[in-house]
Parts: sequence; structure tokens; C-alpha cells
Amino acid sequence: MMDIDKFFSTFTYKPPNPFTIEKKRRVKKRRVKKKPYFSAAEKRSEAYRRVADNNTWDPPASCYHLLQERHSSDPWRVLVICMLLNVTIGFQVEKVLSGLFLMCPNAEAMSKIDEKEVEEIIRPLGLQKKRAKKLKRFSCEYLRNDWVYVTELHGIGKYAADAYAIFCNGKMEEVTPRDHKLVAYWKLLCNK
Repeated sequence: MMDIDKFFSTFTYKPPNPFTIEKKRRVKKRRVKKKPYFSAAEKRSEAYRRVADNNTWDPPASCYHLLQERHSSDPWRVLVICMLLNVTIGFQVEKVLSGLFLMCPNAEAMSKIDEKEVEEIIRPLGLQKKRAKKLKRFSCEYLRNDWVYVTELHGIGKYAADAYAIFCNGKMEEVTPRDHKLVAYWKLLCNK
């Protein structure tokens, strides 16, 4: 039989090395999800070019019932919806959208209204001060005639630009969206 002292001597306690623990902690902190940013060439893609006034593109309806589908005839509204959908779900945005568009039916109305009024309507979404400021600045820039690509406008990121290309320009073949709802609609349109 094995001696008990000999048996327990095989299980020696080794304290952890504090340097390896600290190194593991640092490695975990550095792992950050990459945000979808544009390259300079992507920002100037034809898909993101300003829609002409005589644009007749009408995206087909889908089983997804996206908010952008219902407002595709007005590019400004599509972009506003996308800005509100950032860090929010469609159900929440849908609740405030009718009140917002009743008060501000177009970019001109949004550019003239007091930010405090917009804040009150979009308060249920959170980040209302930041969103109201962003919507007002975006609307002022949208009204100017000096922009060529939607990516030049304040507050427009990859998600909003892709939605603009799909719902307003009809150039879904030229973009690859990353948002899960937009990807589903895009696949439907592109037969993927």
C-alpha cells in the first residue's frame, strides 16, 4: 500500500504567478468588437450617390415589414429612421415615429424646430439629447445642395447608407449590409 504522506506530497500547491494573471486580464480588455467603418473608396460608391428628384425606384414589400419599406418614397425619412434605430429596436422606434413625423414631416421642418421638442418625442428611445442634436444637424445638411454622397452627411454610418442604397437608390447589388434585418431584406431582393 501507498504511504499517506507520500500520496499527499504529489498534490503540492503552487500559487499562481501574478504576472501571468495580469497579462491575461490585459488581453481580455483589448478584445473589442470592430465597428463597420467605410474606406474612402466605399464612401464614394455610386450606391450612396444622392437620389435624383425624378427617381422612380419603389422597393418591393417583404414579409419583414421594415420601417424603411413604408417610408421609401422619402429618402430623408429613411435616413431618420436608421438614425433612430441605432442602439434601439424597431418596436420602440415605431412607437415614436408617427409623432415625430407629424411634428416634422420633412427636413425643413426638422431644421427649424427646437431640439427640446424633438427630445420630448424621442425620450422613450433614450439618448434623446444626442439624437435630437444629431437629427437637427443632419436635416440642416440634408437641405443643402452641396452634398453628393449620403455618407457626407452628419450621423450617417454604414447601416443608414446601406439602407439608403437599398430603399432609395435601388442599388442593392453594390452594397453588403451587416445589420441582421437589413441583410434578410437584402437577401430577399438579391435572391440569395
